[in-house]
Amino acid sequence: MEKVTISKTRYERLKKQADAYKKFAADFYSCAMCDNVEEIVDDFKSTGIYTEGFLHDLEDGLKKSSYNKKYGNKAFAGRSKKVHQRA
Repeated sequence: MEKVTISKTRYERLKKQADAYKKFAADFYSCAMCDNVEEIVDDFKSTGIYTEGFLHDLEDGLKKSSYNKKYGNKAFAGRSKKVHQRA
């Protein structure tokens, strides 16, 4: 490994950016589905633009998904409220 010399100011700026990225990435990737299946389907339904067949298939697919089977509602607690508060 070769040495690189940078100013302290530059180092601090890079460190700050790296810390911000880590915080963002941890939050962003913490939960792919932030609501439980029923809430997701209700959100789609409330738009009024999807057919009942589509909504049924969506719910069925989400319930059968390996992600939902593995994590279920465990991943949803607290995350949903946090996301909706940002909106």
